[in-house]
Amino acid sequence: MSSDGGSQVRLVGAALSVERTVEIVEDDPRSERRSLRLRDLPDDVCVLILGDPGSGKTTCMVEAASVCGGIFVPVRQFLARPTGWVTPGTPLILDALDEALAGGPSNPADAVAWKLHECGQPRFWLSCRPVDWAALAGTRVLRDAAGSRPLLRVRLLPLDDAGVEALVRAGGQDPAEFLQQVEEARLTPLLRNPQTLLLMLDVASRGGGLPSSRRTLYETAADLLAREANRERPRLHHAGRPPPPAALLDAAGLACSALLLADRDAVSLDSSTDQRDVSLDDLDPEGTNGDALRAALASRLFSGVGEGRFAPQHRTVAEFLAARFLARRVGERGLPLRRVEALLCGRNPEPHPSLRGLFAWVATLLPSRAESLVRLDPYGVLAYGDPSEFGPAALHALLGALADLERRDPFFRSDLWGEARLAALASPALAGALREILESRPWPGQLAWCVLEALSDGQALPELAPTLSSVVLDASVPEDGRAGAIPALLRACTLPIEAKGEWHPELWTAWRDQLGEGYAREPSSAGRGVYLVFWCGLKRLAHPGSGDIISNPVALEGALQNLVNESGDAVRVVVMDVSPPLAPSARRSTPTPRQPRRRRKAAG
Repeated sequence: MSSDGGSQVRLVGAALSVERTVEIVEDDPRSERRSLRLRDLPDDVCVLILGDPGSGKTTCMVEAASVCGGIFVPVRQFLARPTGWVTPGTPLILDALDEALAGGPSNPADAVAWKLHECGQPRFWLSCRPVDWAALAGTRVLRDAAGSRPLLRVRLLPLDDAGVEALVRAGGQDPAEFLQQVEEARLTPLLRNPQTLLLMLDVASRGGGLPSSRRTLYETAADLLAREANRERPRLHHAGRPPPPAALLDAAGLACSALLLADRDAVSLDSSTDQRDVSLDDLDPEGTNGDALRAALASRLFSGVGEGRFAPQHRTVAEFLAARFLARRVGERGLPLRRVEALLCGRNPEPHPSLRGLFAWVATLLPSRAESLVRLDPYGVLAYGDPSEFGPAALHALLGALADLERRDPFFRSDLWGEARLAALASPALAGALREILESRPWPGQLAWCVLEALSDGQALPELAPTLSSVVLDASVPEDGRAGAIPALLRACTLPIEAKGEWHPELWTAWRDQLGEGYAREPSSAGRGVYLVFWCGLKRLAHPGSGDIISNPVALEGALQNLVNESGDAVRVVVMDVSPPLAPSARRSTPTPRQPRRRRKAAG
């Protein structure tokens, strides 16, 4: 990529043109999931859009403002402006509630709702990170602020295959070759997040392959962005020798930490009367670091946001650089860790919601101190940091902190599915602790789901195969738990699984023809296998021998298992009930939802 940023412009243009899809977040967790294109959302509703860090929320909000003729404004600016500036009838597109938390009220959702009431309850869109939104319990007050309009909560879904391919091609890469690089670097979980995909494309465009962890990706991308000056900012260029990259990154980290910790919008070149800015004089009162700061502001790490004003190009990169700055001060210059904790947590036992990303990176970049840090916000560390950097002691502490969190709040993952990077928990050092969780009865709920997702995506742990097999076959485990154990089991062992739907014409014979006489004959399978059948309640079934009607999944499982037992094969039959709640033949009197929800306590 050339330093004039041409390729970056093409990438940004491609990101704007990618069709994005959202999933409706229903109050009733048993409701069928509905998804639709972002542009197809109804015109007569207020919208709360939840999205992971770097998922493209701001891009979508800018597009929404263009489509509906609304005013795009960050929440922090909205709260600071007088009521009279809003034109009646004009929709408000309020971006980044999660960035308005540090210096404002303990619950900014309340402040936003109050301000909307003062503005005459206009139609609005509001965006936020899901992890931070879960701490605010702001749905009720926002519904009140919406007035007669419905409040529609939606989750911004990851990029689909077409979106990924469009961005990869816009980045000048061959999709097949690039995806192969991503897989070899074990960065596939980051592929469908627009921001991390753009960072990977930035790195890949220089050659030399991709890094092998999220931390290394951010380190490499930050270094590349720091080395590229923006030629449109000649005022920032200094006459002397350019500062070394390490000094520039350190200066950028200083600026980012000041902006995040002080809850400020931008760095200004001159002393400013705007209380939302931090000036160069504030950052460098002794005048010893001015060249490095100016070089940082002139790089692609920052964007111009007005005359002589600069803001970080990426929120997550800013969090990483700020954490790097603080971690280096702790590790190399003796800054007390407790002082850093006080900056990030205040008087609370956990990090302030707007600083959870910064805290997670601090914990990641101080692996020797992670054992104590992860206890303050275990799920935030999983969602925002890179726990693959942790050693066994820190991983044990992280898993123990998650267990403590579940005891305090059994619904700690409500509305947060897909947020965390759980693969790091699939560590041989944790095998015994993971086994204890999976063997707990009654089924331990959301912590067990964290374990299953980790074992499905992370390192294969063959020693857990018997435990996972027992979960799949245990009728006392909720059906979503048994289904979730299947991909983890497949990753852990070579035990063959043949799957069919109850409508399949080979339903009554596949256990024998494809499994018993096929896959189970492999030496590594030792004749064992699982015959998995999905019951959808769509077809009237009759037993092929007796002609008896099979009216529910329990009866089907029994009939199939009897046939297997008569043959003497070592095959277990598992019938999973995936029928819709209203299907006439469904027998789920008490469905077990995967995503239990409840009203959350407000932060602060």
